[in-house]
Amino acid sequence: MTDTLARSKTKRRPLKGGLAVLRLAWPVDLGLTVASHGWVHLEPWRWEPETGTLSHAERIGARLGTIAVRQRDPTTLIVTWTGFPSRTEAEVLRRAGRWVSAEWSPEAAVAALTPSFPEEAALVACGGGRLLRCSTFYEDFIKTLLTVNTSWSGTCRMVTALVAEPGGDAFPLPEAVIDYGEERLRTVAKLGFRAPTAVAATRKMLDDGVIDAAGHG
Repeated sequence: MTDTLARSKTKRRPLKGGLAVLRLAWPVDLGLTVASHGWVHLEPWRWEPETGTLSHAERIGARLGTIAVRQRDPTTLIVTWTGFPSRTEAEVLRRAGRWVSAEWSPEAAVAALTPSFPEEAALVACGGGRLLRCSTFYEDFIKTLLTVNTSWSGTCRMVTALVAEPGGDAFPLPEAVIDYGEERLRTVAKLGFRAPTAVAATRKMLDDGVIDAAGHG
C-alpha cells in the first residue's frame, strides 16, 4: 500500500519523505472540497489547480515538513510528504484524511436529498458536499475564532501572522500559542480582542482533554 520515496543523499543529512495511497470508503472530489469555502486561501495551505495538488505545511513533533495530496480516482488519494521519516506515515494519513472528512459517510445525506433534490444528491454521491478541514481540530478552531467580527482580509492577516510567529512556518501547536502569550497575540499578531479567548480556550481544551498536544480533538 505504501512506497518509500527515493532518498537523495547529501553531505548534511538525508531528505526524509514518503508516499502512500489513501483509499477512501466513499467517493471524494478533492477539487470540489478545496473550493467549498475560503480555508484554502489561509496559510499554510497551497493549492495548485494545474496539477490538482493540495499541500499544507505541518509540524509533527519537533519536525517541520509538508504533506501533499492529489487525486488518482474518486476513491483514491496519493499522499506524499517531505521532512518527516517513514514512521510518521500513520499520522500523515490521519491528517490528510481529515482534510477531506474521509471518515464521513454520505449515505444518509444522499438518501435525505434524493426525493426533493436529486441533483444535489447526485453531487454528494459523486464526492461533493464536503468542507475542507485543517489537519487538526485546533487549527480549525483558532481559524474560526479569527473570522469573528472582522473582514476576510483581516482573517488572512491574523492567520499569516500566527503561522510566521509563533508557528515558525506551520500552524502553531497549542502550547506555542499559550507560550506566545496574550500580549503578543494582541499586539504583534494583531488578534485584538480575540487574544484572551485564544489563550483561555486553548488552555481549557488542553486541561480538559478536549485536544491533545498536537491539537487533535
